[in-house]
Amino acid sequence: CLPNGNYAIAPIITNTFNYSFMPPSRGFTVSGGNVLGLDFQTTAFSVTGRIQNAIGIPLENRIIEVSGGGVAWHTSTDNTGLYTFVVPNGTYTFTPDPSCTTCRFTPVARTFDVIGSSISGQDFVLN
Repeated sequence: CLPNGNYAIAPIITNTFNYSFMPPSRGFTVSGGNVLGLDFQTTAFSVTGRIQNAIGIPLENRIIEVSGGGVAWHTSTDNTGLYTFVVPNGTYTFTPDPSCTTCRFTPVARTFDVIGSSISGQDFVLN
């Protein structure tokens, strides 16, 4: 609980991509009760793709890494070989199974810009 007074609040996400928020901060006054409506919005877009083998069979539980802006995150494919990341605008590199030294993927990685819309079809094939 905050004592009565004037305050400012700003959203911060650490160890993740560089999300920007609107508004960047909000001022508010506590005057003997709860303060509601201090909402923030961010814009993010989905990037999806599949990992499959050379004959088109989806590969489940394959790790994929996305890196950009000095951070990296991992997810794994579902039972249809699908992966999804939600990221803000920026430049990202997607790499399938980066720790698998014997795996040969086509392409090895994908680097592209996310600018204002979601992107699909970022597929990889394990040869």
